[in-house]
Amino acid sequence: MFLASKCGISKFTEEKNFKPNFLVHQLKKSLNDLETEYLDLMQLHNPEKKILKNLDLLKPLMKQKKKGKIRAFGLSLKNPLDFFQIKNLDLVDSIQVNLNILDTRAIELGIEKKCKRNNIKLISRTPFSFGFLTGKINANNYFPKNDHRSLWSNDQKEKWISYSKKLYESNLLSKKLSQAQLCLRFCMSVPEVSLTIAGMMSEEELIENCDVLDMTPMNKRQIEYIIKFNKENELFMNLNC
Repeated sequence: MFLASKCGISKFTEEKNFKPNFLVHQLKKSLNDLETEYLDLMQLHNPEKKILKNLDLLKPLMKQKKKGKIRAFGLSLKNPLDFFQIKNLDLVDSIQVNLNILDTRAIELGIEKKCKRNNIKLISRTPFSFGFLTGKINANNYFPKNDHRSLWSNDQKEKWISYSKKLYESNLLSKKLSQAQLCLRFCMSVPEVSLTIAGMMSEEELIENCDVLDMTPMNKRQIEYIIKFNKENELFMNLNC
């Protein structure tokens, strides 16, 4: 079992808080809630640029790593471009970024190579873009206000749905897997990716996701095809994400 948590935010609707004392408080709360003596990984959630430029501001939290309360410290970035604001890469054990079949910015920017050179583990999140890349959601699906998927514009959701289907139907990519499995297989085929965070809402989806572990990784030509597809299509309505 690998125990990971985030700090810097309590609720999605609240402002972020990166004050050292608050971060240490959140760490202690996570340890208490999980009934554990340590966390394998503690990540800072969407840190602001002023934090990324001076991670020394987080010294009180870093001290918890020396005490053994945290085994690794990571940054969960809002935008892949934020990676280039980090001035203390030697303090970072992992980087979490958006990476999926319709969002290959991390690869296009060379972040995966830079992480490898600096011995930083790369974690890919949103492999399904909140479910819109799986083929299981259509543009007419209704989401209540308390569902974060309601925050995305209809135009963006339609792009995710239509373009992911177009990729899935490509002759270059195998049809012997579901659309969701294609999404996971891509993320897990990028050599520098250490971990992919995949959501699942049922036992069926759990099995569907786990089956990807037994699949052969995509070859270089398939990965390059997906990256080229993204470069040739305008897939984001808002690049500040």
